[in-house]
Amino acid sequence: MDPALEVIPDQAPVGEPEPVSVPADAEGSDDDDGPPALEEGFPERPSDSVDEGEVTAAQGLISPVAHLNLNKKHDAFKLNLAHQETDRILNELEANCEAVIQAGGADAWIPMGGLQNLICQELGYEDEGELEDAMGGTFVDFVQSLPHIEMITNETPENAGRLELRMRPPEGDGNGFIKTLRVTRSEDLWRTLYKAPEATFTIPQLEFMVGASEKRQLDAVYNHLGNAMFNLSTHISNGQAGGEQKEGILNVIEALEKCLDITEPWDLVITDPSGKSIFKPEDGVVTTPLDAANR
Repeated sequence: MDPALEVIPDQAPVGEPEPVSVPADAEGSDDDDGPPALEEGFPERPSDSVDEGEVTAAQGLISPVAHLNLNKKHDAFKLNLAHQETDRILNELEANCEAVIQAGGADAWIPMGGLQNLICQELGYEDEGELEDAMGGTFVDFVQSLPHIEMITNETPENAGRLELRMRPPEGDGNGFIKTLRVTRSEDLWRTLYKAPEATFTIPQLEFMVGASEKRQLDAVYNHLGNAMFNLSTHISNGQAGGEQKEGILNVIEALEKCLDITEPWDLVITDPSGKSIFKPEDGVVTTPLDAANR
């Protein structure tokens, strides 16, 4: 392991940095009642007519997903995980956190300065400034925007003032949980959701589920639903659905769009046997242990 990533034994955090609040402009301007809609909107349902063109019509459903505004440093700091370079930096950060967990356990802390330097070296950045340009903010901004990473200020005599981080240990000793978010207002759509690879999320009112994935998914609740709509519409545009199946998929897309409009309250339920998924902020989120029979 690189010496910059010395393993720090578990210690009670004496002080924590002030949390970065989400600015009002990260949720929309004063004349914006909620998160931006998908840019193109959703056209009327295409018919099965060859003249209308199923593929062309379905492609109208595919619209860019909104970027996630998380923190602010002068201008709004944006964590854009759709950007390949940002995702590459996050992957490197997570890989080093996992390596430290393997070496020193889940309670080991990592010096932020050493980790930042190591990421610069491993990803080929000339210096910290170039890394910050790629992230669109400081390394501290970046770390504080991540719900699955926690940060403290070390106040022991030998390392007073040093910022340290670690990946959050699983909740409930890793036995899993169910988290339920009741979505009633636009601010709920802009909560950050870290969905662990083992987790699923469901909307009971629609009997809709997104299953486990090969890697973690980190985005706003709004964008998690937008990505689901995008994937469903792509399934149609590729000609993989027709007849009743196509009709059913289009009904689901329309129902998800209503969820984004919050025409009425709805629930987002995360079922995670790993105990790693997390909302940020978590106020109002109900967490219950995952019954052993359902693991």
